[in-house]
Amino acid sequence: MGSSPKVHIVILNYNGAQFTLDCVESVLKIDYPNFRVIVVDNASTDDSVERFKEAFADPRIELLVNDKNEGYAGGNNRGMVKGLAAGANYIFILNNDTTVEPGCLTPLVEAMERDAILGIAGCPVFDVPFHDSPLYFWRMSLSMGRATRFGDATRELDLGEFDYVSGAAFLIRADTVKRVGMFDARFFIDWEDVDLCFRVRRAGYKLKIVRSPGARHLASQTAKRFRPLLTFYSLRNRAWVVRRHGAVKHRIVFNLYSFCFLYPRTILGRIRRAEFELLMPTLRGIWEGCFRYPGCYAGSPELTSHSCSSTPS
Repeated sequence: MGSSPKVHIVILNYNGAQFTLDCVESVLKIDYPNFRVIVVDNASTDDSVERFKEAFADPRIELLVNDKNEGYAGGNNRGMVKGLAAGANYIFILNNDTTVEPGCLTPLVEAMERDAILGIAGCPVFDVPFHDSPLYFWRMSLSMGRATRFGDATRELDLGEFDYVSGAAFLIRADTVKRVGMFDARFFIDWEDVDLCFRVRRAGYKLKIVRSPGARHLASQTAKRFRPLLTFYSLRNRAWVVRRHGAVKHRIVFNLYSFCFLYPRTILGRIRRAEFELLMPTLRGIWEGCFRYPGCYAGSPELTSHSCSSTPS
């Protein structure tokens, strides 16, 4: 175990205990010899913490209990801070509504060890039940603020063939986190993985999709449970990503496209389908995306602003 790089696997939970328990069960079967699991509970209001304390008997698992919900970005940052403090060489970010194959992690670590400037390595992610082929990589149009997914399980992909790695399952080098930073907690949820990958690329690191057995992702589970919340953050954060990472030409085209087509179509669609509970989140997302941009990533000072208790299994 000592000769293998140390990997800390971060799994975030918010009111989804059974998803998380299934995920952890699959993770404990991983054949990589040197990993630890950090489950971060993001101030759940159900019985998640009690169930975890009863279920987590394996000494490789540590439970962190957040005292407030910091979203996907901030919650995962808590786990990354803990992993880095424990001397992790790599952090594996894994959605709690995924289950992994035993051989998913070793190829990612091996790819990282072969290439010192590889900052993030992703694996194939199968969206269940929507896609029989893996969600293998993403391309991002900064002019349209649109992400498009492609599947190609036949080969590994290097930067240039895709723009970012899905946050559902990826391995990031500890040195990359120390240099580039973690997720921008101000994104809260949605598009934070895009922002991180663009920052990693700008710092001179590579991204890669590595062929491996991969993970199965129960697609749209979060969207179903938190639709109004995601409606707001999706619209707002899309605009923030374009403003942060797009050139002037991208921002001009995006504004023309958004105000002439995307935003009117979205608002009218909510009204036509009588989705009135989504109308205010839509308007707020548009407003804050356009007029509340927080500027460049500046670290995560909020990580020291409140407590997060640690409970070894």
